[in-house]
Amino acid sequence: MARRRSFVVNTASYERVSFSLSVAASLASLGDDVSILFGFGGVLRLRRGWEDRVGPETGEWVRGDAERWLSGGNRAARITDSLRLARELGVKIYACPTAMAFHGIAKEDLTDAVDGVMGMTEFLSREDADVIYV
Repeated sequence: MARRRSFVVNTASYERVSFSLSVAASLASLGDDVSILFGFGGVLRLRRGWEDRVGPETGEWVRGDAERWLSGGNRAARITDSLRLARELGVKIYACPTAMAFHGIAKEDLTDAVDGVMGMTEFLSREDADVIYV
């Protein structure tokens, strides 16, 4: 029986966002109804051109490895590709409007992978969803 899974990604940390997308895509491939809300920090990963950036928001312990991995052309590690795969598998991706306003991100600044803008209250009030916070 398919379950409804909801992720709240509140970090821009490269490895955490990448891992969240991987788990979401895996659950969707198993038939679950999956959605992700990118909140305060996470919404930065939805800004067009920032998806694959590795900066100080990513832990120092993984930053160098991630940069080497990405510079070597490994597409499997790119958040842009993870977002695309998640969408292909039916994962719904939303940006929090409060987080967008805080960071000065307009709707037209968002990557095409975003299904829409949805506030935290609306996202969390959906019925029968297991919520996972990252």
